[in-house]
Parts: sequence; C-alpha cells; structure tokens
Amino acid sequence: MIHIPATYVQDVHVLIQGDDVAQAREKAGLSQTRLAALCGWAQASQSRLERPGEHRVDLYTYRRLQVVLNRSR
Repeated sequence: MIHIPATYVQDVHVLIQGDDVAQAREKAGLSQTRLAALCGWAQASQSRLERPGEHRVDLYTYRRLQVVLNRSR
C-alpha cells in the first residue's frame, strides 16, 4: 500500500459578501439570532458577517453557514 502523508493546512480563508449572507439567511427563513444560535456564535458576530462588503472568514465559518442554511430550507 502506498501512503502519501497529508499536511495540515492552516488559515484557509474564503471571501464572502455580507449582502449574500443576509439574502441566504432571509431565504432560509431565519433571523440573525436564530442563525447565530444554530451556528454556535453570537448574534453580534452574525450581524458583522452581514454588513455590506467583503468579509474574510475561515473555512470552518463558511462551511458552518452553508450546512445550517441548507438544513433550514
């Protein structure tokens, strides 16, 4: 068996648009407070993610948003 060692990748980030996050949340029928609770962070953090403009978020945050929003549809 051939084994290729994996290297842990740190600090993977993605860029998201605040307006896109807000639209996705509204489409899923969730309030900021409810989405934040389901994602495991504070409502203030959710509010910051939805501010207009580009936001750099870590891969965990991006994936968590995707999973929660898709479950709520």
